[in-house]
Amino acid sequence: AVVVYLYTLHFFFFFGWALALFFATCMALRLARFNTNMGIPTPDWAKKYSVGVPAPAGAALGLLPLMISFAWEENFQHYPYLFAISLLGSGLLMISRIPTFVMKNVPIPHHYVRPLLMMVAVFMAALFSIPWWIISVGTCLYLCSIPLSFLAYQRNKKRS
Repeated sequence: AVVVYLYTLHFFFFFGWALALFFATCMALRLARFNTNMGIPTPDWAKKYSVGVPAPAGAALGLLPLMISFAWEENFQHYPYLFAISLLGSGLLMISRIPTFVMKNVPIPHHYVRPLLMMVAVFMAALFSIPWWIISVGTCLYLCSIPLSFLAYQRNKKRS
């Protein structure tokens, strides 16, 4: 939030600082929810989902315009509204109750291990070669997966 404020939101003076504080507060609330929900038992199908956008993903969503500006090698500093919408939207997504996919609980079949390791190697090579493009595309893909995770959660909830 402070990085985005110093980059462009300082043009909004008080409103820019308030927006940065709003994002930081949403981040703290998201982390508090994560800590308080740790001991609550959930069904096995619900372990594939997180309640709201996790804090690291929320941080990436808040920084998405900055990362895209680095990838395109353009100066987005004179578009504070874009950054304001990004911080506001990602802050609201973090404190929302929208279910999002959790990748750490996805089982990987044994016959997919080798191809997956090859894809990870290619991904890491691309990440070191063109980091801002890879992180920006990955963040955009995550953003596009949120409606899909909501629909999948609703479908699983009806089944159980």
